[in-house]
This record gives sequence, structure tokens and C-alpha cells, in this order.
Amino acid sequence: LLKTNTEPRKLEPTKPVGQKRLNVYSIDNQGMSVLHNVLRKPLYSLDESDEERDEDYAECLKTLIESKINWTRIINKQDEHGNTALHYAVQFWSQETVTDLLLLGANIGLKNHHGEAPISRILPKTMEDYLNTHCMKTKGNPTNDEFKIIFKYDFLAPPRENLPQELRSVAPMAEKIDLNGEEGLGGSGGSDDQTGDDEKFVNPETEVLWYMARSKEHRHLLKHPVITSFMRLKWGRISAHYNSNILFYTILVICLTSYIFCTYGGASIGVRMPNCTIENSTGGEAAIELGQMTVYQTGLWWALLVLIILLSLRELFQFLVSGLKYFISIENLIELALIISVALLQGYGAPGCHLDMKRQLSATALMLSWIELITMFGRHPMMADYNTYLTMLYRVLQTFLKFLAWYSFFIMGFALSFYILLHKDEPGVTEESEYPFFDDIGLCIVKTFSMFVGELEFSDLPLGSTFSYVFFLIFVFLIVVVLMNLLNGLAVSDTGLIREEAEIYAHVCRVEVISAAEATILGDPARILTGPGKIIPTCGLRRKLGSALRLRYVFQRLLGGTGIMLFYTVLPNKRLEITPNKRNIVCSPCLSNEDVGSDIIRSCKNLVYSLTQQEAEQNVENQIQLIRKKQASMEKKLDAILEKMEKLSPNRLR
Repeated sequence: LLKTNTEPRKLEPTKPVGQKRLNVYSIDNQGMSVLHNVLRKPLYSLDESDEERDEDYAECLKTLIESKINWTRIINKQDEHGNTALHYAVQFWSQETVTDLLLLGANIGLKNHHGEAPISRILPKTMEDYLNTHCMKTKGNPTNDEFKIIFKYDFLAPPRENLPQELRSVAPMAEKIDLNGEEGLGGSGGSDDQTGDDEKFVNPETEVLWYMARSKEHRHLLKHPVITSFMRLKWGRISAHYNSNILFYTILVICLTSYIFCTYGGASIGVRMPNCTIENSTGGEAAIELGQMTVYQTGLWWALLVLIILLSLRELFQFLVSGLKYFISIENLIELALIISVALLQGYGAPGCHLDMKRQLSATALMLSWIELITMFGRHPMMADYNTYLTMLYRVLQTFLKFLAWYSFFIMGFALSFYILLHKDEPGVTEESEYPFFDDIGLCIVKTFSMFVGELEFSDLPLGSTFSYVFFLIFVFLIVVVLMNLLNGLAVSDTGLIREEAEIYAHVCRVEVISAAEATILGDPARILTGPGKIIPTCGLRRKLGSALRLRYVFQRLLGGTGIMLFYTVLPNKRLEITPNKRNIVCSPCLSNEDVGSDIIRSCKNLVYSLTQQEAEQNVENQIQLIRKKQASMEKKLDAILEKMEKLSPNRLR
């Protein structure tokens, strides 16, 4: 070990860990433990050769790992740069060393001051092997009633010292050891457990999974039973918040639709339009008198007003949490446009006034509200098939928008050419043209775009010359045939890829929804919603103001943020035991069978069978290789015996 963990010196790996002159729990003035110093080996400038240096540090790390140390006290310590031991391991050491640290309880989601998490540099194969081998343990025969499956979630659990005092107090006894009495050679040996409690906030437990969902290399791991079981448990804690949000929005859509149809539905459905009478007041100013509305219309008007105010408050809360990232989300923009439309619909004059504008606002509000409602239901974590359908819709929409953003200039060029070629307006002629769509530039552009999707109406086109016919055929070939079929091909390609990975996309959608909901409820302490970018104003006034007013603390208290956490409360040991062959599956008083789900149990058992079969096949392969080696050895011995016998035979004949 290092003679001291404050300065890089010659390593003495044979020294026992228990020597009094070295306290492995001590933290130096840079926030580094002895584990940091060992794993930062490439940053040292020592006189030894690289080969000798690497060998010394490897032996030192091996000695540390094999020692009986309470790793929960130092494994996730962060230095002055926010780096944990795992940050240095993924940069400078092999994947086997990364696995060793994961086994000691290293968290893969702790970010440094640059916003980097260790999971970004861990190979997917390493994580998959770790999940299969170490995070899912089995006991007994899979066909017996006493068969147990143990899920270990240590790699997801945040360090206890990063939690508020209310959650820190319920941690296991192994993690409650007071470190203030420990002093090492490198500096103060105390822990920061007792300092800064007022600044400790609950961090999202799904932050790591949110990153994995956005990584194409790691997202297939979201299908693993360890992760799906955790997400199912997390959904059980957060479902009430999400479902209540959907219920609120459903009531809003029903109320909005009913109000619009009972006010602007028209005589065909038996609706009497409200009146709008304007009379001059005594002061000479125009005063609007509201037309008589029915009790039903008035009740819906007030109900819609209350609901739209609540929606505005909800969106304001999301903006305070997300910052400028709020305007990047399409769903947020839809809801913002909906609020503005309904506000104008109710606030701009009496219901019967400005009728044309009110109908346009009503149509806009109806379209936006129903699109958002379908999106919310389609993203529901328990509706896997609809998650895939919604992903298809938005993926194809995104592809079309990118495609048309460039190729729409072709259509625009043809539209302008059609106007110049086919317009018939002449000075002094007031008669209405037989083909008005080509006599106005705006109508001509709309007509050309409608022709692009197949609405050609060849008999109604004012083609009067050979050139116009040839020009029209060129348009049909380039735009209607080539461009439209190219769009269809792109759509089929996107939907085909999504269907091939439908299960993965369903899990990605589930993780994104649950992570975003959890981050919103907790006030986004990990900046999942805001991202690593700066928040305007750049001087940090918004962040400082929020800290001074304790807005994040208020949000967490108001929405019950700590109640949605799993670690240290529902899962105090960061693991879950289930007996899939019994009626009472879950071995925990805080959870029920519904919290895990039969589909997850089924996939878990299938994975256990698959791994068992792979292990059996590997054992058979190993036995075959061993037999082949023995056979080769026997053949060599037989060849040697035969060679000696051949040498002895001539001597006997003589």
C-alpha cells in the first residue's frame, strides 16, 4: 500500500492493510482516499519504468480488494473533481478491474463536476456479464417451491452521505458508522455525513437507467430482469402521481370538448349560439353585453377556467424545474399552445363575440388537447404495445420533417413555375377565373403541395400548350413518383427497425417516462431535465434564487418526493428476494406480488434457464477440451513408447 495517501510514493504491496500507520478510511485534503491514489496511477510521475510501476499498482490494488474493509465508507467517495474510484478505473484500468469495483458496491451513475458518469465508459458486455453473474443470484432448484431469486441493486443505490438526514437515518447498520473519529495520515479522516444537511436533496434513482436508455450501445440492457424488476418497483411508487396527472388531463379534455361543442356546435346538433350585443354606454364607449348562456354552458365555462389555471400552474412548475429545456419538449410546446388558445377563447370578449376567431381557436384547442391526450396514454409505462406505436409515429414524423425541410424547395420551385406558366389574370378583367388556384401565388403553393400527395385532378388543370404538358409530366415523375415513394420507403424503413426492436423501444419509453416524472417530482437535482448546459441568466441568478428560497425543498415536500424512493426505505439492503414458485412471491412486507409482475418473473426464470443451459454447455465444452488435452497427451506418450519399442526391436534381433 501507499506509505501515505497524500503524495505518490514507492508502493509496498506486501504491507498489511491493518498497519497502524495507514488508515484506509482517511480522506486527504483533495478529497481522495487510498483507492483514488491507487487507481490514478497514470497521472503519477515516478522514476520507475512503466512496466514496474503498473505491476506495483496492480499488486497494491489486489491487496486492497482482498482485504476486509468496509467498502461502503470509501467506494463512492468523490474527490475535489467529483470523481469516484470508478471514474478512474474506467479511464485507466481494464474491464476486470471495473467489475471488481462494481462488486464492492461502486455506483455507476455518480457524476463528476463535468457531468460524466462511469456508465458512459463501461462496455455493454461488461455490464451484461455483471448483471447476469452478480446482480441476479439463485438458490435451489428452479422447479422447487423453495427456489429463490435475489436481485441486487447496489450499482444503482446512491451513497448514504449524499442523502438527506431523513433517509440517511434508515440506512443499514453497516452504513451508519460514524467516521468523525477516524483520522489518517493524509488529512482529516472525518466524513461529511454531518455537514451540509440542509443542502442534501434526494437524487433520482433512475438516473443511470435514463442514460442507458439514451445510449444505443447500452439500451438493450434495459430488457434484463434486474433492471425491469427495479423499474416495475419504481413504477409502483410513482404510478399514483403519473396516473393522477393523466386523470386530470383527461377531465380537462372532456370539459374542453364539451364546452366547445355545446357553445359552437351549431344548429345541426341543437346548439343555440350565444349572443353578442354591443350598445353605446352613457360615456360613449362601447360596452359588451354577454348573451344569455345556459346553466350547462356557464358551468362548463367556469370548470374549464379552473382546469386551465391548474394546467398553467403545472406547466409553470415544470418550467421552474427544467429551465430553458422546457421549450425543447414537443409535449410542453403543445400544452403551452393549448393554454394560450383556451385563454384567448375564454378571455377575448364574450363567447358569442368574434365568432370566426373563436371557432378557429376552438379547432386549435381541440386538436392540441386530443394529440396530447393520446401521447400521454401512448407513453404510459404499462402499455408496451402502444409505446411502440407512439414511437413509430414520432419517428416517422421526425423523418418526414427532416426530409421535407430540404426537399420542400423542389416543391416550392414547381409551385412558382406553375404560377408563372398557368395564371390567367389580366388587367381590367373582373370575371372570376375558371382555375383560380393558379391566379394567386399563395393558392398556387397550396395547390402544388396538395398535388404532391396525389391530388392531381388532371382534368381541372389549365394546361394549354405542349410545354405545359411536358412540364406537368416532369412534376409527376420527380415529385409524385420519385419523392413520394422515397418518403414511403423511409417510413417503412423506420417502422421496420422499430418493430424489430419493439421490446427495447418499449423499455426505453418506460424508462424515459418514469425518469422524467421522478426528476420533476424531486425538483430535478441531477439535472436530467435541464441537462449539463447553463441556465439563463448565466450568472446563476436563477439557481441562487431557487437555493435561497429553498424551492427544491418545497417541491419535494409538496409532491411527497421522499415517498417515491426505494433505497434505504422499501429496500434497505438494496436487494429484493422473490420465490417465483410460491403463491406469495415477494419476500418483503413492503411489497406485493403486483409490484413485481408475472411477466418479469417469467422473463427472469427464462433467463435463469438459459444461463443454466449455457453453463451446462460450457461445462460440457470444458470437459471435451480436457478430454482432448488428455487424449493428445496420451498420443504423445504412445508415440514415445512406440518410438522406444522400435529402437529396442533391432537390438533384440541381433
